[in-house]
Amino acid sequence: ALRQRMSIFGPCTIDIHEKSYLRLLWEEVLNPFYVFQLASIVIWSFEDYYYYACAIFVISAVSIASTLISTKRTMRKIREMSAYTCATRVLRAGQWLELPSSDLVPGDIFDLAGANFAALPCDAVLLEGDCVVNESMLTGESVPESKAPLEHTSKVLQEIDMAAHTFKPCVSRHVLFAGTQIVRVRKVNSVYGRPATSGMDASQPAALNLRATAMVLRTGFCTTKGTLVRSILFPRPTKFRFYRDAFRFIGVLAGIAVIGFIVNSINLHRLGVSGVAIAKKALDLITVVVPPALPACMSIGMAFAARRLRKEGIFCISPSRINVASKVAVMCFDKTGTLTETGLDMLGVRIASQSTKQFVDMQSTIEQVVESGGSVGIPGLTVAHALATCHSLRLVDGFPVGDPLEVKMLEFTGWQMEENDMAYNQSAQDKDGDSDSDSDSSSIGLLSSQFSTVMRPPPSLTLSNTTDGTGNVLDYTASGDSGLGCLQDVGILKCFEFSSNLCRASVIAKRLHGKCAEAYVKGAPEVVRALCIPTTVPADYDRILDEYTQHGYRVIALAGKALSQAWRDAAALDRASIECDLVFMGFLVFENRLKPATQAVLQELREAQIRSIMCTGDNPLTAVSVAQECSLVAPSVQVFVSRLVGAGDVLVKEG
Repeated sequence: ALRQRMSIFGPCTIDIHEKSYLRLLWEEVLNPFYVFQLASIVIWSFEDYYYYACAIFVISAVSIASTLISTKRTMRKIREMSAYTCATRVLRAGQWLELPSSDLVPGDIFDLAGANFAALPCDAVLLEGDCVVNESMLTGESVPESKAPLEHTSKVLQEIDMAAHTFKPCVSRHVLFAGTQIVRVRKVNSVYGRPATSGMDASQPAALNLRATAMVLRTGFCTTKGTLVRSILFPRPTKFRFYRDAFRFIGVLAGIAVIGFIVNSINLHRLGVSGVAIAKKALDLITVVVPPALPACMSIGMAFAARRLRKEGIFCISPSRINVASKVAVMCFDKTGTLTETGLDMLGVRIASQSTKQFVDMQSTIEQVVESGGSVGIPGLTVAHALATCHSLRLVDGFPVGDPLEVKMLEFTGWQMEENDMAYNQSAQDKDGDSDSDSDSSSIGLLSSQFSTVMRPPPSLTLSNTTDGTGNVLDYTASGDSGLGCLQDVGILKCFEFSSNLCRASVIAKRLHGKCAEAYVKGAPEVVRALCIPTTVPADYDRILDEYTQHGYRVIALAGKALSQAWRDAAALDRASIECDLVFMGFLVFENRLKPATQAVLQELREAQIRSIMCTGDNPLTAVSVAQECSLVAPSVQVFVSRLVGAGDVLVKEG
């Protein structure tokens, strides 16, 4: 079966065949322009135009040589960037073997933690453990992505389409793509290739088989990286008007030359000129009408352009396509991270009080959030806990890595994030029924081992150190809590990462001293509002939202609800069960500044008469404010913001 798979899929490498100079020369010389130029040089030689013929020959030879060298160098560079092999630990016949990555075939299970991958050699689905990967090579996004293991009973398996070039978002969060870099791997006690237990003392615990395993899905040119390389090597044919018009121009000149050829031949025949002389003069007329130096000039220009691009780190294997760049008429930009800085500055939190049904004043620090009560007035829900837990960050070398917005949110709280492999392995054993620890355990260390991620408040915000302005200790204990105060260590039970389709992210968390869990959701204000109980949304919701978005701030809505189930049952809930009947908790307000070069670049594009478009998923009023700030839209231009209304609603013009 292994040999059959190897014969079908071939080696797991992206090996690009590098064309020889002779083949490149043959393909270049067969260009119609150069064929005509060669014929012109032969005709001029018969007419004793040696100097002119030699000059055109030298110019053509230099342009062809420059094009060949540039193309060959770029092909070699792409080949070096695409080819990659490394040592890999693969499971074969129940045994872990050290094999080169070129021997991987679809269906193989390999250990991500068993080798030091500079880049992944194949597309694979994560089976055990978790990973943080850098996918900037494929997506251009500098933010590392977290990958979760695929459960064997998951319905996601049915969504995997091996024939498609890309995977659906619900599948991509489990798939590791070829060419991406592994930033961090967390191992678990693997069920694959466990050491034999026969002959061992039953009283001795089995040795842990710590691994992070993945199954190969696609190899070679079938991978996402291979598809990208194929698109570079064999781009889609483009109908460029310049070449079409150039051939039309040459055709018109050729028609004029043919007419001149006929008239000149008749006149020379009447004068009694020999046939050979008539042919020389007539063909010479054609070479004069059609400019023979045109292809040489175009080739030299493209060669110089390719060299300038190469100095900027841009490689081109088809120099003739450089002229296409001159036809660019529209430039589309993403807002966050492109026109504006990648990092965000958190302005503060506008808490929605459920007792007054109004927003509290802006809380610019976590201390102000705590001193203002830290609660929305609903038992079991705390804004500080929501800020500290509603994220999908991972620790890499002791620092949180992930969405810059979530990093800034965590920095705002000052809470400490802890991850431990023991917790992750314990949760994996719980799935097999190996653990019966209860939440009432008196040992906090044992309790925290049930969570892969634990958030701990800073000492300045613990209950014993939290006081009001007069020095009295504040008691934020909500009815139904454990009596140890609201600012406790919190464990993350389950995380539903941000979905661009849903425009929100959510999390199920549990206080280490509490019995029940709590759910928090953050996302686009219009989306979160639809998930909340209408009576929990303040009446001035729209006014406060427009106030910040019109000034260019990025606003994220925050909501949550206390879960009545036991925390083990709550951890088994699906996304739809927790993202409904929420209590609106407030707004998170972020400031996103323009990059220093944004206005200058847009001004340069305007001077080149290239239209600029900003694409964003943020609030429309925020987008309009940023567009006006970077002069993408003039302040005097009136902008209309559309809103979706129901079929029976009355349209009212907003001033």
